Amino acid sequence: MYGFDDDDRLTDVTVTHTPANPQVPDTRTVWTLDGVGNRRSETGTNLSNSQVLNQKVYDYNARDQLTEVADSVTGTTVRFGYDANGNRTSREVWRGAPLSLASASVPIRCTRSPGPC
Repeated sequence: MYGFDDDDRLTDVTVTHTPANPQVPDTRTVWTLDGVGNRRSETGTNLSNSQVLNQKVYDYNARDQLTEVADSVTGTTVRFGYDANGNRTSREVWRGAPLSLASASVPIRCTRSPGPC
């Protein structure tokens, strides 16, 4: 089932399985949007036990380009970089705190462009 706001923008999705499948829970995902339609937050919930599966916050720059998605449930943050023409040039994935080398105090960062780390 899909939900839309007054401007016909997708605001929520409910996924149910018939017959019920204990391996794949029924879920509901709800998004809040800003005035231009950018997602500002996302909450995913397991409908059988009300467990929050994800709680994401989306951030944008002045050009309305997505710059960061942070999930407080998983501890994952994804950051995006752009060139002067507006092309996405980088994607950094952080899981929890930045990692540090045991023998040095040099932080390491998982960066791969394009694609996941």
